[in-house]
Parts: sequence; C-alpha cells; structure tokens
Amino acid sequence: PHPAFELAEKIPTDSIDLTDNILGQGRFGVVRDGLMADMRGRRVRVAVKMLAGVKPSEAAAFEQEICVLQHVAGKCSHVCRLYGTCWLEGKLCIVMKKYVTSLDRLMDEAPERKLPLRRAVHLMGQVLVGLGELHEQRVIVHDIKPSNILIDEYGQPVIADFGVSTVCETQSVWMPTNAGAMKGTLNYMSAEAFDPEQFGGVTSAADIWSFGCSLLETLTGKPPWEGLGQPII
Repeated sequence: PHPAFELAEKIPTDSIDLTDNILGQGRFGVVRDGLMADMRGRRVRVAVKMLAGVKPSEAAAFEQEICVLQHVAGKCSHVCRLYGTCWLEGKLCIVMKKYVTSLDRLMDEAPERKLPLRRAVHLMGQVLVGLGELHEQRVIVHDIKPSNILIDEYGQPVIADFGVSTVCETQSVWMPTNAGAMKGTLNYMSAEAFDPEQFGGVTSAADIWSFGCSLLETLTGKPPWEGLGQPII
C-alpha cells in the first residue's frame, strides 16, 4: 500500500458504493459521488477523490492532503471533513463528506455571477475565519479560490483541496526546494507565490491575497486578471 494510506482511518471497500456522477476533476485525480455505510449502518453521501495515476507528484499531493486534513481535524471548524482512505477500482482514494455545492457554483447560478453584497460578505467572512484557524495551525493553503470553497447544508462555507498546502514546522513561511517552484492557481496568486525566492518565501499573507481575489470575484462576477495571457490590442 502507498504510505499515504496509513495516515488516516481505513474504510472497508465494501462499505462504499460509487455512482457514475463526477463531482469534479483536478490536476491529481477525479472526485466521484458515492454512498458510505457509517458505523450505525446509515448510508451517507460522500465525495471520493481518486488518485489519477502513479506519478510522484500526484501521490505527493494525495499524501499532503491527507496529512493536512489529519493535522487540522478537530481544530478547524471551517475545513472539509475527512472520513478516511480506501482502495477502490485499484486506486487510492480519499473519502470526504459530500457538500451541497461550492461558492463557484453559487456564482454560476447568480445573475452575472455576482452574489448579493450581504451574502458575499457573510460567506467570505466565514472563509476568513477558516483561514485564521488554518494559519493558527501553521497551514498555508496556497490555493484559495471559489471552486475550493464548499457550502454545507446549513449554508456555511468550508475550505477544501489541500493537495498543494504546506504545514510549516516553526513559522508560517514556505521556501521552495527548487528554483522556480510555484503553488496555486495563476489568477489568485500573490507576487511571492510566483517567485518565493525573490520575495523571501511565502507566508500566510499569500492566502489573504487569494482570499481578496476571491472576494472580488464574488462581487464582480469575474475572476481577477481575467485577461491574463491574452494579447493586448
């Protein structure tokens, strides 16, 4: 078994039934809808993230996500819930609570993708509380954006997707191990996230920059730097 499999509670394979519904797909795997039998025999909805392949970068991201979720379990109230890991269809899987929707989808359903000011302020205020909790645990998320903010059945947001996150040992500063290393999504990245060595490393402030970009998007309906990479005419 992959070492990451030992980091969280092991869920029996026969307790999970996958559906054909794809909830999302990222750089390191696909997320599928499923049903899991809990300890009381109830069937609960779960999101199952399946490792795409055997590339070292993919396995490392999976292991990192499990490590972070284990590290903050019981300490952070605005982080997605990890149930455990299992093997399904020959792939290592992370089993998490399935949430009702995401901030990104809420925006897609809103006129011009703009959330009402009161709702945007409420949701993003709770996200900021979640970031504060994570930073207290020395976690730098590196990838705050609307699609990584999930909404539960009570309308409260939680932060998800920790595959590129960092748990700092002594202080909230991350330095790359190789020149040119970057973490995050371009439109939401701070200057130090693009060039950690030039700016003295990445701190929790980089997450606040990404948070600001996400807040701006909820109010304008457009991602920051929407024209990034397009030719100027």
